[in-house]
Amino acid sequence: MNELIDKLTNTKVGCYVGNDVLNHMTTNIKALNMLLAECEKYAAAHKLSFNPKKSVCECFANYMYDDSRALIKLCGKILQWKDTVRYLDLGYLRL
Repeated sequence: MNELIDKLTNTKVGCYVGNDVLNHMTTNIKALNMLLAECEKYAAAHKLSFNPKKSVCECFANYMYDDSRALIKLCGKILQWKDTVRYLDLGYLRL
C-alpha cells in the first residue's frame, strides 16, 4: 500500500493540512478523478479490486449540494454520493 500512497502523493492533487497530504480528499472533481485513475492503475497492476459498496463520495460544502452530482466511477463501478460517511481509520491523523 505504500506504493499506492506514494503514487497518490505524487499527483499533488490531494488536500494539504500543513505539510501533510490527505490523498482521500480533493477540492474538485478533476482532482478526484486523477486520484481514482491512480487507484485503478494500481489495482490492475496488483490484481486487486475495489468494493463499490464500501467506496463512496462525500461533498463537504457550506451550501446544499444538489442531486446533479458528477458521476464518479472506480474500476468501472459507479460510486454513490453520501451525505455522511463513517471513516474507520483516522488513527494517523494528528490535528
